[in-house]
Amino acid sequence: MTKPSTYEVQIKESLKTKLRKTTTDAVLVIEHRSTKIRCLHCQTKIEIGKGKPIRRHLNSAAHQSSNFHWKQSVYRKIQALGLAPMYTRDEEKRLLLQQLMALPFLPVEVVPEFRRLRLQSDSPLIDELFDYLESTWITNPTWPVRVWSTYGKAIRTNNDAEGYNHRLNRRAGGKSMGVYQLSSLLFKESQLVDLTVRMVDRRLLTRHQRRQTRTMQARVFRAWEEHRDGERTTQDLLTVCAHSYGHAPA
Repeated sequence: MTKPSTYEVQIKESLKTKLRKTTTDAVLVIEHRSTKIRCLHCQTKIEIGKGKPIRRHLNSAAHQSSNFHWKQSVYRKIQALGLAPMYTRDEEKRLLLQQLMALPFLPVEVVPEFRRLRLQSDSPLIDELFDYLESTWITNPTWPVRVWSTYGKAIRTNNDAEGYNHRLNRRAGGKSMGVYQLSSLLFKESQLVDLTVRMVDRRLLTRHQRRQTRTMQARVFRAWEEHRDGERTTQDLLTVCAHSYGHAPA
């Protein structure tokens, strides 16, 4: 029997016909046993209207959204409501908006903290932003909190998979590939899995991060640990995460 292996791939859901021709990027952790492939984990960009087709065709997978794209979606709403100038000029309002964009860093029991933040609203436009967050992200069964909560997770974006996708594109000569061509290329990639695992185990192959990223990551993980140990309140945790990761996306 072929030895089971787990590896991460990025596919452009050209599963297009099956996923209603979406252009969502998906990161799939695949369990490979001879000819049987089963999706274990799916990480996608946030796209309104895409959640149901993704879950319908990948219903056995644990689904998680990209934190960056969640924040990007919320900030676009901030811009659409005309709140961007307030974000730039008003320090108190900026902190409130940053805390809203940092909500994914909280545990899935996010509703009490969301309600507390809502009490700070003193503007009809901010009330409208809270209405949007509640209907789209808090109570919407298509994108439940467990999908976009990244509490305790080290990997919160699809950056690694994007880099891997670029490398695959170079190996493919930069040309568009059909499903069968892609399958052949991924099969060749799978031959390197065992070697890659051994290199990672021996720390001969590591994930590169900028110093600033490592510092921010360490700060948030320390805050998460203190929160789990009861040494930090959820409100304090949100403040730390807002200062580290709640800034408007570039």
